[in-house]
Amino acid sequence: MKFDTLVEDILVELWNTKTNNPWLRVDDDFITSFAVADVKYNIDIAKKITADLFWDIEHSKKKSKLPIEELKTFLGDNYYELTFKDASIKWDDETKSATGITGSGNAASVFSTVITSVMQLLKGETLLYKEVKELEDPYSFIDNIDTLIKKNVIKNEPLPRITKLVLSARESSRIKLYDRMLSKLTSMAGWNVKTFELQPLKYYILSETL
Repeated sequence: MKFDTLVEDILVELWNTKTNNPWLRVDDDFITSFAVADVKYNIDIAKKITADLFWDIEHSKKKSKLPIEELKTFLGDNYYELTFKDASIKWDDETKSATGITGSGNAASVFSTVITSVMQLLKGETLLYKEVKELEDPYSFIDNIDTLIKKNVIKNEPLPRITKLVLSARESSRIKLYDRMLSKLTSMAGWNVKTFELQPLKYYILSETL
């Protein structure tokens, strides 16, 4: 599939996607899952410490041209990082595609579902639950949500106030996709996007338009 065709397909899918996926809060993380073509994918929005993001740069022997202090001020003490992945791939597994969608033929459906699910959470258009008792697999909560509510394993939680979200990409194909898609998608949702690079990663900072 040609790249421009993929971008066009994602925009069409995004327009037609209505996920309404509920989310689960586990400590400072917000998680959900969904399936495309019988493949399960997990989404994770995790709270991170800004100082940790720039520690390697500040302690590197190489001089960085990045406006570190400006980025720190912009992000504040903490930020939220967005990641998504084929559920069969471990989060720390760097031997496979970061998302597991490469070559699947379903990239448009997967990416549009991720963006739609996240935007519904940020805009308060979905349900959020809090984990009360430890789940063996928190991502399975959607499949058993009614039972878990009855057993008081999860309960309703107020939606979070997240104004900045960070994504990163390593593979050249994913960077190319993000470069083309994120500015369009965030502007549609009333958000802005800033970028900076820390080889081999490229970071995308999504922020709410004030």
